[in-house]
Amino acid sequence: MSRRLLPTCFLLLMFLAALPAHANSIDHLYFDNLKDLEPVASRYSGIGITFSSNALALTSSLVGGLGSFTNNPSGNNILAFQSGTGVTMNVAQGFSNGLAFFYSAVSKPGTVSVWSGMNGTGTLLATITLGTNGNSGCHAGTVFCVWTPVGLIFSGTAMSVTFNGAAGQIGFDSVTVGKAIPAAVPEPASVFLLGSGLVALSFAGRLRKYLG
Repeated sequence: MSRRLLPTCFLLLMFLAALPAHANSIDHLYFDNLKDLEPVASRYSGIGITFSSNALALTSSLVGGLGSFTNNPSGNNILAFQSGTGVTMNVAQGFSNGLAFFYSAVSKPGTVSVWSGMNGTGTLLATITLGTNGNSGCHAGTVFCVWTPVGLIFSGTAMSVTFNGAAGQIGFDSVTVGKAIPAAVPEPASVFLLGSGLVALSFAGRLRKYLG
């Protein structure tokens, strides 16, 4: 290998080393690929994630949906339920490290729990009570507009999560599986790393052209 190529190879190796070792184990669910009031069910089964039958995608009324919410972290949809006391998310391959999400609950609190077994069974790995966050500054015609980020860290492998509260009184968005940092938009660090990689690849191409 030419010594003149060594700097380029070093840059590429540094870029690859900086990427998360298990990037495919981190999934961000934004619910924006579903219609208003469409059951979430198995729409994410391609990545091994399914929801209980009462889990719905709810679209903001500001864009023609029935959801009385705004200011949610991503897109126009959120995760909600209109029956029962909560929804369950099953992760077939299991996940570790953490869980993150945003929630809005105007007047009635909720809870989120992480379990070692499917369907909210097994060992309770982590749980948190979600306090009410009010509706100060809501857009006219909406009620839910304050979204609070939450991150849970736990030990072991989780297979399911239960999102509980009063039906029609709590909503969730930007659910992140495998990491305790809520993600509403691409992380700046990831964007920087991707940009660095593209720069390195571009530099390598120009160098090869120069060397002939």
